[in-house]
Amino acid sequence: SSEGRSTATTVLSLSALRALRRDTALEQKAKKLLSFTDNRQDASLQAGHFNDFAKVALLRSALYKATQDKGAVGLTHGVLSRSVFDAMQLRFDEYAADKEIRGPARNATNDALRRVIDYYLYRDLQRGWRVTAPNLEDCGLLVFGYEGLKGEDGLLGEAELWEAGFSVQIDRNTEQFIETPAVLRSCPLELREELFRTLLDVLRRSLAIKVDVLDPQKQLDLVEQTKPRLLEDTVWYLEDARELEKSVVAYPRSKQRQDRTGFFVSSYGGYGRYLKRSLAPYGPQGQNFGRNEVDEVIRSLFLALKRYGIVEQVRSGDVPGYQINADALRWLPAEGEIRALDRTRLLAAGEIPPEVNRYFVECYRRFVDLKCVLEAREHTAQVMAEDREEREERFRTADLPLLFCSPTMELGVYIAQLNLVNLRNVPPTPANYAQRSGRAGRGGQPALVYTYCAGRSPHDQYYFRQPNQMVAGFVAPPRIDIRNRDLVRSHIHALWMEVAKPALGKTLTTVLDLAPTDGKYPIPVKDAIVRELKSPAHRASALDKANQLVASIQDVLSTAPWFHENWTKEILDQIERAFDESCQRWRGLYRAAIRQRELHHKIIGDHTRPDVERNHSRRLRAQAESQIRLLTEAEGIYEGDFYSYRYFASEGFLPGYNFPRLPISAYVPGRRRSKGRDEFLSRPRFLAISEFGPRALIYHEGARYRVYKVNLDFGSDDIEATHDLVTATMKRCPRCGYAHLEEGKNLVEICDRCNAALDRTAQIENLVHLQNVSLRMAQRITCDEEERQRFGYKLVTSYRFPEIGGRLDRKDADIYCGDTLVMRLSYGDTTDLYRINLGWANQRGNQPPGFMLDLERGYWSRNPADDEDHDDATSQGRLQRVVPYVKDSKNALVMSFEPNRSRAETASLQAAFKEAIQSHFQLESRELLCEPMPSPQDRQAILFYEASEGGAGVLRQLAE
Repeated sequence: SSEGRSTATTVLSLSALRALRRDTALEQKAKKLLSFTDNRQDASLQAGHFNDFAKVALLRSALYKATQDKGAVGLTHGVLSRSVFDAMQLRFDEYAADKEIRGPARNATNDALRRVIDYYLYRDLQRGWRVTAPNLEDCGLLVFGYEGLKGEDGLLGEAELWEAGFSVQIDRNTEQFIETPAVLRSCPLELREELFRTLLDVLRRSLAIKVDVLDPQKQLDLVEQTKPRLLEDTVWYLEDARELEKSVVAYPRSKQRQDRTGFFVSSYGGYGRYLKRSLAPYGPQGQNFGRNEVDEVIRSLFLALKRYGIVEQVRSGDVPGYQINADALRWLPAEGEIRALDRTRLLAAGEIPPEVNRYFVECYRRFVDLKCVLEAREHTAQVMAEDREEREERFRTADLPLLFCSPTMELGVYIAQLNLVNLRNVPPTPANYAQRSGRAGRGGQPALVYTYCAGRSPHDQYYFRQPNQMVAGFVAPPRIDIRNRDLVRSHIHALWMEVAKPALGKTLTTVLDLAPTDGKYPIPVKDAIVRELKSPAHRASALDKANQLVASIQDVLSTAPWFHENWTKEILDQIERAFDESCQRWRGLYRAAIRQRELHHKIIGDHTRPDVERNHSRRLRAQAESQIRLLTEAEGIYEGDFYSYRYFASEGFLPGYNFPRLPISAYVPGRRRSKGRDEFLSRPRFLAISEFGPRALIYHEGARYRVYKVNLDFGSDDIEATHDLVTATMKRCPRCGYAHLEEGKNLVEICDRCNAALDRTAQIENLVHLQNVSLRMAQRITCDEEERQRFGYKLVTSYRFPEIGGRLDRKDADIYCGDTLVMRLSYGDTTDLYRINLGWANQRGNQPPGFMLDLERGYWSRNPADDEDHDDATSQGRLQRVVPYVKDSKNALVMSFEPNRSRAETASLQAAFKEAIQSHFQLESRELLCEPMPSPQDRQAILFYEASEGGAGVLRQLAE
């Protein structure tokens, strides 16, 4: 099927929760649902989708009930929000910031909610705003009347106007007579009414409405006046006026080049074409009814509507701008049988009336009777520990009835009685299925586990046809490649820690000396820690323990080309340098924050700068100070990324199976007023190159955040000086994708792997390591989104097999079918992999690779293809084009076929081999990744690599 996974999950979750609430035999704490998804951002998207869907359904259902109660009289602007508020029957504590207040303050809180309801109701009129959730009008449950249009005293009843014309006021002392176009005088009354209604419907659905809650000038007051009174973390809490929908101004003319905003009604648009079709038969005999005549009719319609106050002139000029008067709108009930017809988009409906969506008709009729606000939250590793614990406690009692989880909830978190589990997608392996489904029905209790299988997911559809392989499949133990050099080295470091017991404290402020020296920030390791690292006694004791560890896995390590008799001693001799290097990411974050604070402190003190720029710098200085606090304060640090032991595990100095290795961090500014906290999100670098790419969107806690700047660290102690970015150059073989980084100023001319010529076209310049980034809120998540919005990048991967002692560490194998060579394999432990972001996917071919970066402030230039993205990089003097990349070492295997296969055949073989390896070794899809080499357009080979921490060791088995 082609339905969206998010809407399907939301609808199924709503149905399940409604059924649970109706079951009187169930205890209250059992009326809840736990839903799993593989990706933490998908969990955030789904929670935001559900909350927005539930809010919209509640509003629409309440509006339906309110119009039904009013009957044929309908609702007008003056009573709209109050009537819907009364129909919703919300408890005061479900929306009030202070649920204990009484008297005038309580009334003011109710007024604040009514203003927010007003905004949501008018926003919901917009055409196409809910693609997957049709509004009341699309469901045939709501129709609109226009006060002053019909009746004896209405516009259509004024005989003089339709026989001759009417006068309009030009200025205080001047009137102008407007002759009604002949085509309007001769057409039937019914057609005139249809023309006016269609025009008003077009304006209404475009939000060309004069109402305070959509007025850009008054929305800031709306947000600031309702924020203190409404409960945070609810759908009623408006966070930022910039993300609110705005009303538009309608102009009866075509759009000009200089126009940036506005809605234009002319002969070139849909309404103009509809009007021409409708009126053409009534034009004077032998006269042309062309564009000029259509535009004249449109102007006459606007003037006539203005004459009766149905629209108001809100912009002056040669061609004035208009908006519908909100008091002229009448919201009327309908029976849900026929969907509203948009005559500007359909030539004719024929004899078959447009069908309504029966599910949503019934949903809107009944949803308000639940008399509750259904709420969902995400539970993932990127949620702060304090919030996770609060949500777990609320979920135990079913006060929070729905949690969308990433696999973190597979772990032993106590959640009390649970009878219902949803899997948003088919899990990667039977082990995952057993862990997730096992959260329900513990203690011998019966339970229901249901899995959504998307129609366009090959993985989901494979197990939908063969469910026994997932539900009753063999659960294999997890695989770890103990020949992995980095993994063994981290365990030896852990043995040294056990012996030396250095005082690492809670944060790296215990480990590093932060005192500046002559205005510079070298941030060395403290002398006390250095003495421990250099202690011969500690090293000797740790060496004995390390030799015992190595002896226990000697059979495996003896086959590793990097291992030799003195290897453990060499590791311990290098431990001081390894410890110092593992502190580099923290130093970079700290220096970048200090640099940002000092830069904007200077701007604030420079009174020659505009107030707007200085106020902006105040916000950025506050963010820098917040970043410094996150890095240095010990309060609540144990679950944070910068708790000392967790930090060293993520940097690979210590074993860290549960943490991303060598991550990239993104700073997230706090949103909430009362308990808002800034935080850092971390991603493994191979994921971060796309998820934290320039201007990318991150889904987190009900909102979308944009990656708008790099926390620049130039690798220098001197934060005051002006620095250039350290860049590199690579030649990537166009035939096999092999990497050749510059050595000094010399670049090779022949590929080291396939001997292909490397000319200038193979060269990638201005390569820079992707650094830590900052985010800012872009928009709340809505139920319009079925999938996460992602910007396409031109991402390429390059590889280079390791060398040990000047000798290439690579294992080659040839595969024969009988006597015929069919395949070649080349495998390398800890192969260097480079992931390179060459630019936007829609970037023109004549543009150089990369992105523009403002070196003064770290801002990325905007994506030209994204209309919602506004440029930040404005410092023209310090813009530089750069190509971000990341590097890591992974177990990798290159597979090529003899003879070369076609592009389609190789693509099929790639998918088949990946699925086969995952199925045979029971790997998750994220544990094994593959890419065509050198590109999807030229598939000469397939690069497989093990993405999990330490590797799984399966690719080596294939090569052997």
